[in-house]
Amino acid sequence: MSFNRNKAHDRFNTRQMLKSPHSEDFGEKNWLDHGGAAGKIDQMLIDGASFEKILSSGRKPNAARSHLNHLKSEHGLPIEKIDGVYRFNFPSETDLNSETYDISDEGPSNLLQEWTYLPSRDDFDNVRRKILRRGGKQISIDDILDIMEDNLFKDGLSLSEEWRSVTRNNIILWTQEN
Repeated sequence: MSFNRNKAHDRFNTRQMLKSPHSEDFGEKNWLDHGGAAGKIDQMLIDGASFEKILSSGRKPNAARSHLNHLKSEHGLPIEKIDGVYRFNFPSETDLNSETYDISDEGPSNLLQEWTYLPSRDDFDNVRRKILRRGGKQISIDDILDIMEDNLFKDGLSLSEEWRSVTRNNIILWTQEN
């Protein structure tokens, strides 16, 4: 089970896999930290697979369905079934280029464009928890943004040009909700 996953990060990495699905050797675990049968199913969803093919991973039917639901709920990944074929389903490149930004917790995508990332509520909550664990009670938004930028850079994410101003506005909204 995956708990407290960075869903936006998982969506970003899965989109990257859709661009070049067979270029990476993950060893024991894949880009979603899955190995074994679960990792095989993840890979099958890149190209698309029937339920029978998904069962060839070694999972029993209920376990295979459970894994598909896990990918949706714990990783925030969109999966579609068309003509009996399951696959990851993200907006087309055209849809991404017309999208501005999403300030909700669970939007269609946290990508402004295909190659840039916009921090999510999960990213903010991760930074906030880290600060609270260190005993912090008050911190400036700029310091939060600096920590967030460092974390996302370490994750290999490229931030959009306006990420700081958009995220600053989002943080204000998110803190007003609490």
